[in-house]
Amino acid sequence: NNLMNVGEKLTMTFDTPASNATFAVGNFSDGDIIAWKVYDAAGTVIDSGTIDHGFYDTNGVWVPLPNNENLNYSIDLAQNGLDAGLQFTSMSIEAASNSYKFTGFSVEKAITVEDQHYDFSVVGIDGDGDISNSASFGVTVDGTGSILTGTAADEVFTGGSGADTFLTGGGDDHIADYSLSQGDKVDITSVLNSLEGDHTRLGFSTTSDGKAVLEIYDNAAHDHMVSSVTFDNITDATDLNSLLGKVDIDHTT
Repeated sequence: NNLMNVGEKLTMTFDTPASNATFAVGNFSDGDIIAWKVYDAAGTVIDSGTIDHGFYDTNGVWVPLPNNENLNYSIDLAQNGLDAGLQFTSMSIEAASNSYKFTGFSVEKAITVEDQHYDFSVVGIDGDGDISNSASFGVTVDGTGSILTGTAADEVFTGGSGADTFLTGGGDDHIADYSLSQGDKVDITSVLNSLEGDHTRLGFSTTSDGKAVLEIYDNAAHDHMVSSVTFDNITDATDLNSLLGKVDIDHTT
């Protein structure tokens, strides 16, 4: 349920250094404290801080935020007074007091054609120091588009301009900006290869606000959906054939 309790820590590691990042939490209430740290390649802490549920006003009076607040917090080393060229390769956040939900994370990096590939991983560590969950993600840049690789978890893909390939790995994924005219492609091969038997089927549905959903079932009866892809910007598909006419699906097995 991604609830972080006291002593639990989430660590994110990147193969390419970054100088700023943003993370999001929910259920942030009075008394909650988040402790964060960023590390260089040697594992040395180069910056750290805490986030309280509130702030001091101009008169020095503590003003608590509303309970169950959703919070986006940005870490920028230059703005924190550190050298402009300083970068980190991993960061961690943990609950220093009470608990809250970790709801999202982003890291910014200018990717050039020469970079080719960018990987990062996320590891959850419980209060005893055991790894409770982990996932890895990757983006490949070839100059004309990107290859975005997902995992068995739920992802939100944004390809941007160019011909992008979205490699879904399972879970219930979202594609924010699919464009057939730009040459975008959705590759569900990994999901199909993970299933046994020859009765896998594709299905179709829409969300409550009309977004098209590609469903993947592991049997002919369509009663066990194992994965889905929601196209956030496709709202005019009426059935599976209609959707397949708007989306390039690669399912080579």
